[in-house]
This record gives sequence, structure tokens and C-alpha cells, in this order.
Amino acid sequence: MIQPIVTNAFPMDEYTVRLQWRSGCQIAELEKCADIFKIPPDTDFIIISEYSYGHPGFSFPEIKQGLEFNYRNIAALKKPVIIFGQPVFRLTTLLDCIGSNNLITAKCNTAADSVKEINDLKKEIALANEFFWLDPNIWICSDNSCPLVIGEYVVSVDNQHLAFEFSKKFLAPEFRLFWLRLGIE
Repeated sequence: MIQPIVTNAFPMDEYTVRLQWRSGCQIAELEKCADIFKIPPDTDFIIISEYSYGHPGFSFPEIKQGLEFNYRNIAALKKPVIIFGQPVFRLTTLLDCIGSNNLITAKCNTAADSVKEINDLKKEIALANEFFWLDPNIWICSDNSCPLVIGEYVVSVDNQHLAFEFSKKFLAPEFRLFWLRLGIE
């Protein structure tokens, strides 16, 4: 989800960036995810994107504890950090959204507040660690409605991953502007 955004927002010769996400690691099972905490010393900044909502078997307090532990360890590195919030959780696929007229139907829009609770928690813990916070839904949603298609781009490929082309063409320029406004050297 975040890799095409970052790699297209920055030529890799400008910065050494460490992208951290939990591919297959659950937020409350940190001992199984040790490698994601290894940050090379030449890293200029760290961007964290983790899907931590809706994991069966994990309670909200466990998710909070996992986030606090992770962010505290990252804060000790004294590097600029951006926490990339949870995009909206999709319950429909593109095929489910095509109406009889072969157009995308409005029933496939998702409410932005579907991830409010987890994003509020991530934001609170991020800011407590003096990290930068970014909610990607500001670029995807309007008036609490998040469409599956924006312009000619499909927004998400499943219930938790933004589409590659949408991320590359639409979100990467937005992320670059966000980064530049932060003024991090």
C-alpha cells in the first residue's frame, strides 16, 4: 500500500527511507516480527504503515499495547517518523460494485469513520512520541464518503490495500507535498 506512494514521491537517491509495515505480522505478536525493528543507521526518516484493525482474536487494549511498544522503540532512534494512518476498510470488491449500466454504484462507497477509532488511537500514540501523523483518508474521502473509484483510478484492491496505480499517480504527489510542508531536512 505505502511502497508505491513513497518510492514515487521521492527519488531514492534523495533520502534513505525505511518503510515499515507488518506483512503477516500481527500487532499483538511483536516477538514474531523482530526484523521490522531493525533500522539501518544511515536512515534519514522512517515511515510506518501497519494494518492493525480487525485482527480476529486481538482486543483493542492488545493493539494499543503493541502500538505503544513499537512506537516507543522507534522513538528511541531519534529519527523523523511519519505514522501513516489506516485507510478505510473495504467490504466490497470492484466486481461487487458494477451496476446493470456497467457503472460503479454508490453502494460501494465506504464511510471514513469506519477507521476512526483505530486512527484516533494511532494518532494519539504517534503524537505522544513526537511523530508526524498522516491520515491517508484526507486524500481519498470527502464528506465521510470514500469512493472505490476516483477519476480513472480504482482506489483499493481489497479490504486493506490501496491500489498500486492509484497510490503511484494520485497519492505519491500528495505525499510529497505533505512531506515538504513538514520541513524535515
